[in-house]
Amino acid sequence: MALCHIHRLYKEFGVNAELIIDNSNGIETALMKDIKSYKAKSISNSQILACAYKPEDAGIVLNEMIQEGCYR
Repeated sequence: MALCHIHRLYKEFGVNAELIIDNSNGIETALMKDIKSYKAKSISNSQILACAYKPEDAGIVLNEMIQEGCYR
């Protein structure tokens, strides 16, 4: 279990603290029917980078991700 006092988790996250506690213990409470019926409300994109980029080169990666989001 995560090394955080349970009362603090409930104070910070309310009822969602139960999900965090379960997740830290390797417990998934979602049912398959819930997962399959989920409809995303946003578009996201990610990349796995082969190396660490310098800040001046990171703009290239950011531009590619923005373009991909616009195409969607």
